Amino acid sequence: MARAARFLGWGAGLLAVAVFAIYALGPIDAFPGMRLGGTPSDAPTRWSDVNDHDDIFIETEGVLPWVVRTWYSGMDDGLYVFAYRDARWRRRIDATPDARVRIGDATFAVHAVAVDEESTNKAVGIAYREKYSHYVDADEYGQAMAEAAEEVLDDARRGPVFQLLRLEAVK
Repeated sequence: MARAARFLGWGAGLLAVAVFAIYALGPIDAFPGMRLGGTPSDAPTRWSDVNDHDDIFIETEGVLPWVVRTWYSGMDDGLYVFAYRDARWRRRIDATPDARVRIGDATFAVHAVAVDEESTNKAVGIAYREKYSHYVDADEYGQAMAEAAEEVLDDARRGPVFQLLRLEAVK
């Protein structure tokens, strides 16, 4: 009995170390992390010039950093992301809107602003569809990716679930 308890204790300890190691290494696929990486850079004059990547990494502030990978659309006035309203990183942005973003190897200091204007939501929705509509192909990208893409690309489904955020350069 003592041997089994010791074995389970070691197993739980190793599992905890593995989970923390994954978190400490940075975001891996859909799992958040705490390491942003990249090189601090000046913000581009036009954010639309950095639309050549599929994903960005956003680091929010807190006791420990929280880094997530997400889709984005670069427009002239900022980066736009649709964030799940109940996502942890979205709640952290509400508490402290200053964050850092990595696109490729460049990192930028940003300030997040919630956007509720319908015209901006529609414009960003169109930009998202142009950039990400290929992900709805379940045969190519898998059923889970196709369903997630459909949810964020569909204007009617997106509204109650997602909040549009504009990430503006910090001067």
